[in-house]
Order: sequence, then C-alpha cells, then structure tokens
Amino acid sequence: MSDTALNLKKVSGVTVGELYNIPVNLITVDPTYNERDATDFEDDDFVILRESIRENGVQTPLRVRKAGQEIIVVSGHRRLRAVQELNASGAAITHVPATVEKPGTTEAERDLALLTDNNGKPLSPVRIAAVCARLQTKGWSDADIATKAGFSPQMVRNYLVLHGSPEGVKSLVTEGKVSATLAYETVVKEGPEKAEELLKLAVEESGEKGRATAKSLAAAKDKAKAMEAEKDKPAGAKPEKAKVIYTNSARSIFAGSLKIAVATSTKNAEIIVAALTKAATYEETFLPKTDIAAVEVNENTVPSDEPETEVEGEPTHKQLVEEADEGVVTAEAAN
Repeated sequence: MSDTALNLKKVSGVTVGELYNIPVNLITVDPTYNERDATDFEDDDFVILRESIRENGVQTPLRVRKAGQEIIVVSGHRRLRAVQELNASGAAITHVPATVEKPGTTEAERDLALLTDNNGKPLSPVRIAAVCARLQTKGWSDADIATKAGFSPQMVRNYLVLHGSPEGVKSLVTEGKVSATLAYETVVKEGPEKAEELLKLAVEESGEKGRATAKSLAAAKDKAKAMEAEKDKPAGAKPEKAKVIYTNSARSIFAGSLKIAVATSTKNAEIIVAALTKAATYEETFLPKTDIAAVEVNENTVPSDEPETEVEGEPTHKQLVEEADEGVVTAEAAN
C-alpha cells in the first residue's frame, strides 16, 4: 500500500531519510514488542516530557514500521503516550513527526534497536534482560548480543540470570528496592527461591531507606537462619532462659552462648540491671556493647568457693540461683 493511502505526508525540505507527519490516531502499539515498564509512564521524567511536548511539540521524531494497514511505533512509546494523554486532556496534536523503518528489517534487528537506540529514556534492567532473552530465542549467542549491543559477555549472562529470576525479584528491581547487580548475584549464590526470600528481608532490614544493600542482605541472612532454627525446634520446646548468677568474686550473666562477667561492685551491678531492663528476656536480644560500661567478656568465669558476703538490700547468690532455676531473672529480681 502506498504512503498516500496510509495518509503519510513527507515533510518538505527533508533530503536525508524519510521523515513524515503521521496522524496520531493511526499509530498503534505492539504489546509484544513494547518493553516499557508501567513506571516509565508515571515517573517525573515522563511528566517533564509531556509538559515539554505541550509547549514545544514533539521535537524528536518517532520511528514506525508499516504492517499491512497498520502503522506501529518502534521507537518513541513515551512520546506517543504523552501526546495521547495531552489530547485526552483537551490538546489538539493531530500529527507527529516520524521516520519509517527501512524495508527488510528483521525482528532481531528491531529488538536490538531497543538496546542501542539513544533516543529517550533507557530501558530498565529488567526490560533489557527481557530483550536479551528474546534475542537468544532468535538464535543469538551471548557473544552475538554482547558484540551488537556493546555489552560484555558477562553482562549479557547477568541479564539472562535476571530474566530467569522469580517475578518477585524482578519486581523489587523494577521498583528500585534492589539493584540489578545485587539481585543477580544473590540469585546465582542462593538460588532463585531463596534469593527472593532473602532480598525481601533485606529490603525490610534496610529500614527507612527502603533499598537493599550488601549490609542489609547480610542481616537478612542472619535473620533467615534464626527463623529456620526456630522452625526446627521440637513442638512445645521452651526458649532458653537467661540466668543471673551472683558470686563474691564475680557477677555473671549467661544468655545462651553469651557469658559476661563483671567485678562485684554496686556501680557495675547497676549497669547490668539497666542492661537487663533493655534486653528483657534475652530470648532474641544480646546485650548491646554500648550499654555495658566496664564489662569484661570472660568465658572462664566460675563461681567462687569463698564465703559469700551479704550486701544489705541485695539478694544472696543462693536466692538468685533458686530464682534463676525457676525462670528468667528480671532486672527487678536482680535489684
């Protein structure tokens, strides 16, 4: 079908390439080809683009292809969407400038253009990964994609790992909560399902930042191990109780595998009481080092055989041991 039949009008004075003014209502989108994320039409960059087109029109031509009666956009999805939104709000942009794809262009070449086109906003890592996977299904090797797209072979392999990751992982990358690098490294190291679990925990561990880091991922791994250990405990098993044991020569706190001994002094006893108040039962929390001044870690501390010296207002070693055997010794009991 001729250009005239498709209502394509060449721009006068153009001698290089075929530049046309194309009616906006004739341009369609191929959903199987468009690799834009929904966020690409919602971010600040898109708003700026739309307002620029409102004031100045479309400055960078779209690229389209002809398929029978249809004119399909190849490059310029965001520009087209911006024009459509402006028209929906009362603007009257009837035509947009566009170049027509050269005859004989293959699907693989069209896909490659998504990676190499310098116009507009670059694709997100997840969408680049999808294009790499699409080229692979068309018979391109990792080396072919790397050479044509300007990537390293390792980068292509990383993108393919990302493409094969669970949707949960890809969503975290798309939302900006996890970097593409951290995502595929975790998938390779931990496996797809475990990686998704850890990366979600890493986002939680990142706090207000809301973006996973190597540090929050390490914290997530520790948390996952603790959760797994808790799951493996026999049904009805009671958590370990913290015990406070006073002796004449030392006061020792045993909290799981943590053993802290301090010299017998009222001052240090008060410090331990304050720490116990913050740490509660020790079932999941260790004493923060900053809360325990002048505390010496000593795994070899043992009760003294010397006669105990009773201090007015303080429980004796025997009383505390009896209370410890019955359950958790609270800060109030230690006082």
